[in-house]
Amino acid sequence: NPEVRNVTLVNERATIGHMYKWAMEKGYVNQSQIPVWSEIRKIVAYRNAMQREEYRVLYTYLRNWHKNLDNEREVYERQLVRDFILILANTGLRFGELRHLRWGNVRLFTEKDENGRDEVKSRIDVEISKTGRRQDVIGMRGDLFQRLKKHTEFTDAGDYIFADPKTGEMLSKKIYYRHWDEIIANTGLKSKHPKPTFYCLRHTYATFRLLEDVPVFDIAENMGTSVKFIEEHYGHVKRIQRSQVLTRRTRKAEQTK
Repeated sequence: NPEVRNVTLVNERATIGHMYKWAMEKGYVNQSQIPVWSEIRKIVAYRNAMQREEYRVLYTYLRNWHKNLDNEREVYERQLVRDFILILANTGLRFGELRHLRWGNVRLFTEKDENGRDEVKSRIDVEISKTGRRQDVIGMRGDLFQRLKKHTEFTDAGDYIFADPKTGEMLSKKIYYRHWDEIIANTGLKSKHPKPTFYCLRHTYATFRLLEDVPVFDIAENMGTSVKFIEEHYGHVKRIQRSQVLTRRTRKAEQTK
């Protein structure tokens, strides 16, 4: 399948290898049964993050997306999906991690911003993740969780944050994807290639944090990945920063120009 990337095959091979190693330790298989792999070259692809202007187009569109509608269910879904999108971009969480969150997994706290104003942030305990549980994921825009609580009746610690209004169960994936396709179709993002997905919001978070000079170690720990992964997949961001520094003009030079 030409759509399957080599990096995916390498990761799957590693998973299978760990399974065989465990089986050997348990005595279920012997050395002769370990598979011999052909060489697979790992080609690292840069992650598809949004540019700042593209992200601005997205959140500007979302401001009025749920308004002027008569269908209460539709309004509710749009409010949840809107905040789901914004939280992904402000925390770096994976789609599944955020979808599985319950109210008991989120604690809010307030810090002063650079202008001395109170800013609400979040401290998140991620229980369901492909890389295992991680605690104290720090997110910006904690006020989004406060806004979400006003739109749902399911606000107990054990309730899903993004809950179906009738059942209280997790909101269906189909609802997220249907609304996402509509958003992309109705904004300038529809011409972007490749087509933006929910996952690009995680890449957008990583890119924006790097551009703000947040240490790579802190970003990797917060996102539940390795420093090597961040450096391999977002190395181009540092090149952008170096380019900006190398081409920076002094005020005098600008006036002369």
